[in-house]
Amino acid sequence: MTNNICILGHIGEKNLGDELMLKGLMKGLDNNFRRNTITIISHNVDFTKQDVKSKNNYLHIKHLSIRNVAKGLLNCELLIILGGTHFHDYEMKGKRFYYQVIKLLRWLILFAIAKLNGSEVVLIGHGIGPLNHFVYRTLVFHIFKFVDQITVRDEMSLKLLKELQIGDKCILAADLAYLNANMFKRSKEESNLILGISLLPFSKTYKYESSEDFIIAGKIASSINMATNYQHIYEVRLFPFFEGIDDSLIRYLTGKLNDNINYKVVPYNNTDGIIKELNACTHFVGFRLHSCILATLLNLKLFMVAYHPKCYSFAEEIKLDGKWVLSLSDIKENRFQDAFMSFIKSKYVGYQASKVQTLQSRALRNLQVL
Repeated sequence: MTNNICILGHIGEKNLGDELMLKGLMKGLDNNFRRNTITIISHNVDFTKQDVKSKNNYLHIKHLSIRNVAKGLLNCELLIILGGTHFHDYEMKGKRFYYQVIKLLRWLILFAIAKLNGSEVVLIGHGIGPLNHFVYRTLVFHIFKFVDQITVRDEMSLKLLKELQIGDKCILAADLAYLNANMFKRSKEESNLILGISLLPFSKTYKYESSEDFIIAGKIASSINMATNYQHIYEVRLFPFFEGIDDSLIRYLTGKLNDNINYKVVPYNNTDGIIKELNACTHFVGFRLHSCILATLLNLKLFMVAYHPKCYSFAEEIKLDGKWVLSLSDIKENRFQDAFMSFIKSKYVGYQASKVQTLQSRALRNLQVL
């Protein structure tokens, strides 16, 4: 049995999606590896210690540094790379193209060192792709030569890895966040319409230019203002799913809301607190993928703004009504308002609960590689 485990990923950055995936993974490890030494490399040790509740008495959370990563690699028998979208080339243009190449080369070196040390390397709960440029496809092909097993969260990722001739290492699972399903017990149905919103500064993140983000936020605020003329919205709750990244856009949107609209910006103290606040919502407009996953786990009515192919993949898996899946271009072209009006008036959630349950069951396959 594996005695020493090291976990790497975007941990401790206060990105709710990554923190939820870690919590899901740790639940699985608690069930099977409670007596094993586990080292988590985190950007924020204090936050991760507070957020991760583990029964493992041999759990060590170390600050991200070259020294701690090197020690983790040299001491571990199993290296786990926490899921997310690490291996892709979506919107990789200009400086981002070269920056992503450097990141992929780091993964290549990291995995090669792990294998030279005799460690097993597994990737758990990953979304792969898109990979359109031959440079990225070639790099990922060689990176995954050093990987023993991969669990992917969607059919799109599995298909891509089969195209790269590495599908034999893959297991189709689901997002690790689904392993937290027992956290998402719906409170009593709220009689008032409470609208939750998560935003994403797409243009700033992918194009280093933020003007389009504010245009989109302004159009969403305008649609909310218009909707209140026909439908009472008791409260608008805004969730910074990535602290320090989403905040400026949230401030801008709240500044555009009419004075008669009650709103609340939910502070990001820990994942449990965010879930509790989200649980009180009835409707949810989500940009970030994991915000939409959370909405389905809480059985909220969901409107998705799809900024990435992974969003469309998720919408297809849960059979989300197509009229409630809009692109950023759709919003810029003023298609959001009518769709939003139909959304807040609707009596049904817009997706198939049975499909969400299927994803919860499929998420258990992530543990097969441990």
